[in-house]
Amino acid sequence: MGALLLVSSSLWLGGCGKPAEVSEAKTYTIRKQKVSMTPPKDWKERQEEEPKGEVAAVVFEPPDGKFGHIAVTVTPEIKQTQEFMDRLGNAVVSRKGKILGQDYEHKLDDPDPKNAYWMEFQLEDGSVDHPKQKGKQYQIFTKENVLYSLVFTADPEVYDANKATFEALVKSFEKAK
Repeated sequence: MGALLLVSSSLWLGGCGKPAEVSEAKTYTIRKQKVSMTPPKDWKERQEEEPKGEVAAVVFEPPDGKFGHIAVTVTPEIKQTQEFMDRLGNAVVSRKGKILGQDYEHKLDDPDPKNAYWMEFQLEDGSVDHPKQKGKQYQIFTKENVLYSLVFTADPEVYDANKATFEALVKSFEKAK
């Protein structure tokens, strides 16, 4: 775990010359799945609960009241299908958005070498108060049909300034015992 923190702490913010700041690794239970990650240092943290009392998401918000958030969710019983992948892209397009980049890679201990899909995007119709947004999401599928989602959306300048912080959180993310 300490190695992950060291690797995460050595990431650099794009063009800012400052390392991404992370806290100590923490374990969370989201929909009965235990996960570990290093949250962004000094970001506000909250856990959103479902009506039945389970934690549905862990959300981190940047300091100083800037608009943006990182949401970490777990959804059981989701398979990686083309239909599901199309829905992710269509959600961006429907908000007058544009996919800036996307690819597959390997995450966690799943045998599928391309079980994680990431997409970087920009939105022109993100919300009433913040129509222009930029973001990145990782969708990690497992052989147990559990989907782990890590999504960062923010005002473009907040996103650009904190992208390395999000990437540090993603790199530190793992299933906990």
